[in-house]
Amino acid sequence: MKKELSDKAVKTLSQDDLLVVLSYAPAGLGHLRVADALKDGLPDEVEPVLFGSHDRAIEAVHRFVSIHPITRAIMEVTQRGKMQGLFTFFYRMSLRIPNRKLYEQMLMLLEQRVDEPKTLVVVATHFGLAHQLAVIKKRMMEKTKIELKLVVVVTDDSPQYIWYVPGADVIFVASHTTRKGLESYAEKYGLPKVRFEVVAYPVSLKWSAVLPTFKLMSKRFQVSLESTEPINVAMPVSGAAVGLKFYTDLVDELARVSERFVPHVVVKSAIQTQLFLNEMIKRPQVKLHVANSDRGVVDVYEKLLTTEEVVGFEVTKPSEQAFKALVEPDCCGGPLMLFARPVGRQEYDNLAFLRRHGLIPELTLEKRLWRLAEAGENLRETDSGREILASSKSWRGLRLPMGSKKAAEFIWWCLSAGIFAKMIRCRLEPKAVDRHKEELHASGVVSVWERVAELVEG
Repeated sequence: MKKELSDKAVKTLSQDDLLVVLSYAPAGLGHLRVADALKDGLPDEVEPVLFGSHDRAIEAVHRFVSIHPITRAIMEVTQRGKMQGLFTFFYRMSLRIPNRKLYEQMLMLLEQRVDEPKTLVVVATHFGLAHQLAVIKKRMMEKTKIELKLVVVVTDDSPQYIWYVPGADVIFVASHTTRKGLESYAEKYGLPKVRFEVVAYPVSLKWSAVLPTFKLMSKRFQVSLESTEPINVAMPVSGAAVGLKFYTDLVDELARVSERFVPHVVVKSAIQTQLFLNEMIKRPQVKLHVANSDRGVVDVYEKLLTTEEVVGFEVTKPSEQAFKALVEPDCCGGPLMLFARPVGRQEYDNLAFLRRHGLIPELTLEKRLWRLAEAGENLRETDSGREILASSKSWRGLRLPMGSKKAAEFIWWCLSAGIFAKMIRCRLEPKAVDRHKEELHASGVVSVWERVAELVEG
């Protein structure tokens, strides 16, 4: 289901006295990707301001927690149960200390405008900035005499308490499950009520461009065992540079099972990735897509998917990248998704979203597939195997088994067994039993801006 922004919303968002600010933080690439997707979904007449936090401590903490097993384990403990409530209380307190620097930056941003705005809409794709903006919101309105609307976009489908931002005008979430989780938390702890809106996850509208026939045929040849078509596999490295050894070993294992695989590694050139880059350069089958900044990484990644290659597969953590499952395979942004080991509760929650909608197999079937792959079973020879092939028509992705060797062999077995040939024809048609069909489309960006326009008008 694809939508376009209504004329009424275009008119509202294009008002001369309205300023739109998209804010993000350097804690992983997801916040920037979502901000970019929202930016591209605005009318041509609107020139938003991209406002990035310069707090490098956020980035450093994010990387440290993501990479180190002990700190990662501690963080996961604080994301569940009673510990989550306690941790969030103190974390929220630290974030909501009035930030004079941020206040002055926002005032300076307004002063630089030639036309003085009457309404300022700030869209935050990181909870840290959202909390800080909520604290200075009232003071800014009193100082500038403008109407300030704070919009929060949650960048995973995960009801983590820290995403509940008292003072926000609206918080957008990707599912009713996350909305209910956050509303229950607020009720339990007596927090001020905040308005929630459930909209489909805001993936880039550029990814929904349908492939021309010759490119679509190339993608279908990539999933055929009989074809000699090179198999383009995107491997975007996370902002925290997690899983570098897995990617290195997977590249080698894929080369072992078939020379058809062409890994496209998208990575930021930084101190923590230098050894990895040196290893990738030694492998002639690898095509490197390197940038020197987070924004550059987002740009080269999007260029790879939309203009450079026909990407048949993507190997990635189930971060915000998981929501490319909302884009159909006949679109440029619709590679078959192969998910590596999740890191953090939010990535398990993203997988749960995909399972609820039948976009990846249930856990029991997932483990069964791994066993069948290890045994080298031919699915076409048994009734149960043929049932699996029939079911795979609705899948947009699969979880990979642990270990690069098993992962590579599983990928080759799925191709040989015909699973990928079925998945490539997937259509996002919600099942009759799916109670929340509105969560399942690739036009979430449009839905966000429609609701923001209503907020401005209302």
